Amino acid sequence: MSTADHLGPNSASSWQDDLSDERSMNSIYLSSLHKWRARKALSTRISSRLSRYIPATLCSLKNTKPIVTFTFDDFPESALAYGAHVLEQSGARGSFYVSTALLGRDMEHWKVTSTAGVHELHHKNHEIGLHGHVHLPIGIHSAQGLKDDLARNNEILKTIDAGILADNFAYPYGQVNFARKFQLKNLVRSSRTTLSGINCKVIDPQFIRAVLLENASIDHALIDAWLDKAVELNGWLVFVIHDISETPSPFGVSNSLFQYALEGSIRRGLEILTMRMALDASQVRCR
Repeated sequence: MSTADHLGPNSASSWQDDLSDERSMNSIYLSSLHKWRARKALSTRISSRLSRYIPATLCSLKNTKPIVTFTFDDFPESALAYGAHVLEQSGARGSFYVSTALLGRDMEHWKVTSTAGVHELHHKNHEIGLHGHVHLPIGIHSAQGLKDDLARNNEILKTIDAGILADNFAYPYGQVNFARKFQLKNLVRSSRTTLSGINCKVIDPQFIRAVLLENASIDHALIDAWLDKAVELNGWLVFVIHDISETPSPFGVSNSLFQYALEGSIRRGLEILTMRMALDASQVRCR
């Protein structure tokens, strides 16, 4: 099945009717995103701040050991070629968040993996997660639009492999919307942000904190500090990764820095689990 076959209607905005046109998708996508960001800048900040402090649900974590999860957003080909392979060599697995409308496309900083790559990861026991069909900030969606977008995201993943169970979500661009966060608790098991922090004791499953693992914002000392804090708190540390390369994009991480984070996790005895495995191991109990 070609990528174009995956593109379907979505009620979030009228421009999505044109998504089936391969030549216009990137320009339409970027134009809509820029217009939305300009119009919603202030309300987005307010909504994000509310989301941070008002939980959709409060849940207790009962993990017996500190946990680390390596998550991959947008799913560049290098995340499959290097990231998944290195995790497998250590007997570990990662969580890969997929925007199905982007599969196989050349984006500004990387090429997104193909449907075959998603199929391969699933059969190697990595977790496949939801990242929105068209990878737009969720605040652009109406309630029905978000529901339709995630349904389309899930539907296409099922056409790649009927055995894929995608019930964890990552916010595109890390942008959280207050109203949509409360809606997500009825649509997915968890929603991961890009707001730094260790998840421990009591969490909001629709606001999982995570640390960006990218050369532009982190180094060996900061990686060590985050890993040590996870051990100290008996917490759950989630890393966010995009491309992995010796010459990474502005949002990417080098092979060596990724390896450093993985080896540091192993050396400290953290359990390396996928999002689903970490939620299961933590015996999450919600109020």
